[in-house]
Amino acid sequence: MSPRRHRPITTIQALVGSVALLAAAAAVVGLSHLLRLPSLTTAPLPPPELEGPSQRYPGEVVCPTRGDLRDRPQPMPVTSAELIECPDLFDGERVAYAGEAVGAVLLRPTHAWVHLNDDVYANQLGPLSRHRTVVGGNSGMAVSMSRALAESVQVGNSRSHGTGVRVVGPFFKAYGADGGAPAIEAEQATIVREAERFVPTTSGRRLLAAALLAPITLALLLLRRRQMVSAR
Repeated sequence: MSPRRHRPITTIQALVGSVALLAAAAAVVGLSHLLRLPSLTTAPLPPPELEGPSQRYPGEVVCPTRGDLRDRPQPMPVTSAELIECPDLFDGERVAYAGEAVGAVLLRPTHAWVHLNDDVYANQLGPLSRHRTVVGGNSGMAVSMSRALAESVQVGNSRSHGTGVRVVGPFFKAYGADGGAPAIEAEQATIVREAERFVPTTSGRRLLAAALLAPITLALLLLRRRQMVSAR
């Protein structure tokens, strides 16, 4: 059997092939970007802000002085960012704090542990899957509260807002009942916003990108397979 002869590729064919490959690569990259970042124009309006003192969320925390604390109303409104950055200043102080229940509710015989987030997602925008806007990290504080109230608390996730809870009680930078971690021991706890489920919106851009990527990917796979067969 005589060896298979291959005709040389002309300059025009090489240029056309290179342009086609570059266009396919650009299309794959561009469409992949649409898959990763869906359109923000279809995002729902932000939910009502959580009522309570912790709805403000500073980008950078500057620890107040003892004199500044005397000017604050009692109980003292605080954010988790302040408690984390300035634990010595607030240690033992009676504080007012509000946030969205996230993670899990840990029931104990006499009390319960609930983690309350007071970042911009918890109090304003909602879960990231709802608005697709990254504006910072998560921030919150562990809270020990009554078991009776905690049993009615629902935690938030990618498809729902958790219950909004406002608590009042002393903050401890090293709470003994929590293994020495910072926490608030709630003397009072009030539900200020009920949990809310929602259905994530479907992005038309993502559907279009997926529909266009599928034939491009299939064509590239068939081209690669043909090249491997020809090279044998």
